[in-house]
Amino acid sequence: IYTLSLHDALPIFGATQIGPWGSTKAYVDIVRHAVNEGYDAVKIDFTTYDEDAKKMPHLLKEGFPDRVLYRRIENRMKAIREEFPDVDIIVENHCQTDLTSALRIGELCDKYDMMAYEEPVSMLNPEIMRALRQRIRTPLAAGERIYSRWGYYNFFRDYSIQLIQPDACNCGGITELKKIADMAHVFDAQLQRSEERRVGKECR
Repeated sequence: IYTLSLHDALPIFGATQIGPWGSTKAYVDIVRHAVNEGYDAVKIDFTTYDEDAKKMPHLLKEGFPDRVLYRRIENRMKAIREEFPDVDIIVENHCQTDLTSALRIGELCDKYDMMAYEEPVSMLNPEIMRALRQRIRTPLAAGERIYSRWGYYNFFRDYSIQLIQPDACNCGGITELKKIADMAHVFDAQLQRSEERRVGKECR
């Protein structure tokens, strides 16, 4: 006979990464909206859009980051942190940067005390995540693009992900997600289940 342990409350965040947001003020305003709605944690994409809320070319985010891009990201982080010093912030990155540019943004995550840095680099090479983790303090988050417990294993072994975000429809179903969660516990990784966008028998 099993007794399930239940939580009286669970932390949730406002998914403010869905833009487009352009100006620094717009970033502060959307966090203010989330806080007014009762959230004490938010997820924000600082990288995708320029000041005019237009998508930036992907190549500008790789290699040595453009100084304008770097200052834009810092201005956004600084403004939010100054107004909301106690709000937890997950920096959503959608694997848009390579190791060189991810390190520079990671330095900003450290400077402005971000809760986690999500999908900073491609998930196809676990060694890149390990190299990044060794050089910044901010915990790394990833998982939507990692498939099955075998895919997670190399990241767990290197302790390169501190917050896993498996998607039941991508990782092999609910049962596989449970196995991944059990493995994460062994390696002291926390779990934040990703939102499934498809509902059907393939998620079971």
